[in-house]
Amino acid sequence: MRTGRIAKTATVFTIASAAVLFGTPAMAEPSPDPTSTPTSNTPLVNDVDRARESLDYLMNKYGVTQDEAMRRLRLQERSPEIIKKVRDQVGDELLDFHIDQANGGKLVFLTSKPDAGAKALASVSTDAAEARFVQSKHTAKQLEAARLATEKKLAGKADVTVFADKRTETINVKYSGTNAQVAVEVRTLAGNVAGEAVQVNVDTSGPAPAGEQKACYLLSCDPPARGGIRMHVRRDGGDFGSCTVGYNVRGSNGWAYVLTAGHCVADTTRRQYTYHNGLPFTWEKAADGQDEHNANAPADTRYYSNAPSGNFYDWALLPYQTDGINWSGYWLRGQHNLVASSCTTSPSPCYSGNPYAILATQSWWDMSAGTIVCATGTGTGTVYSENVGYQYGTRCGEIASVFMLNYVGDGGGRGIKVNICSRKGDSGGPLFSQLQGKAYGILSGGPAGNGSCVANEYSVYASVEQVLSNAQTKTGLTFNVINTSNG
Repeated sequence: MRTGRIAKTATVFTIASAAVLFGTPAMAEPSPDPTSTPTSNTPLVNDVDRARESLDYLMNKYGVTQDEAMRRLRLQERSPEIIKKVRDQVGDELLDFHIDQANGGKLVFLTSKPDAGAKALASVSTDAAEARFVQSKHTAKQLEAARLATEKKLAGKADVTVFADKRTETINVKYSGTNAQVAVEVRTLAGNVAGEAVQVNVDTSGPAPAGEQKACYLLSCDPPARGGIRMHVRRDGGDFGSCTVGYNVRGSNGWAYVLTAGHCVADTTRRQYTYHNGLPFTWEKAADGQDEHNANAPADTRYYSNAPSGNFYDWALLPYQTDGINWSGYWLRGQHNLVASSCTTSPSPCYSGNPYAILATQSWWDMSAGTIVCATGTGTGTVYSENVGYQYGTRCGEIASVFMLNYVGDGGGRGIKVNICSRKGDSGGPLFSQLQGKAYGILSGGPAGNGSCVANEYSVYASVEQVLSNAQTKTGLTFNVINTSNG
């Protein structure tokens, strides 16, 4: 994984304007979730209470006041509009943008056209005061030419990936094979710099260390079904695993689905059924022409994908079961667009324990490093002995990168790296913003970890927007996270 900083000599332009499963009661665990639900975020609590954990994260990590922390969250809420103004003005020359929490909480733009970018915001003083423009060393055209030239040098070499890291303005070459001679050839052919003096970084350390998909037993909650609750998954052999619900989703066919991680269901030879609180919950859709009530029927493979790298198409859309009763009527009564938030004791205190209403989906295109987000997961030591010491629930942190190629490689992909730890059983769980009520991602996995959270851990999420687009490509239907109380 590579991270980098813009050279200290860069010119900086600052705008001055200022279950219990049936028959297995021993598996039951108490629910931390409320049994009654609000109709929306807005009328219940003020913004400070709603965003308590997000504010505390900023205050504790960066030593800012509560008012300053709230300003940063409100900037985060407005940032897609600000980014669009700059992008409309400078086009592809907008190389990178992020919220620099460590240096004043400004929205920083890296571009070869800083004056043009600043001009785009000059008419709105609040936007201008919270933005900073950095002059890039190279243009987007130069970076692309350097990438193509490097790729050409390495044509025919297996296990080689070449990508432009626009944030560091470098070309990164990764050889994931194990042949020492090939590694030498890759280093020699790639060279040190490409056209226009663009630096080339070559990594020949071999295959990435194995990551861990966080799948699979869940806690018990009353209706309505919402993101962040436990979902027992019945496996082929009759045993049970578990994942965490991401969001409720509506398809253009009118069906309601649960969105979770694809690896939660994608590794078996027949359809999987899920349960929550000892009751039927969702199932894998049967293949076309098959009896949907036949447990042995093959699953419709168009409704899941397990690709935990690249674009991170690690997702599954599971319709609510209809054996004897349409369970969506039971599980979706009341509010449909909630995600659950429950307190953890580590690594920081939690105050609200609120369910949050999801009001919109955040575009991957507009995501940036430095954004404050929260995640809910349901992994426990009761199910996985290696989890002993880990507290399930909600944790908040910030996005470190939106370009993860795999669980350890930063650059060239669309995985969302967040400095929040996770464990087995958390897979599929929601990544969301407290103040804005936006759905960002679902947990795919990350580096292997056991026990309680430790410093410098992170997890990698799949973008909700990206996976639903992939689902549309595979099924021909459109899907949207439910964002109204009875959607």
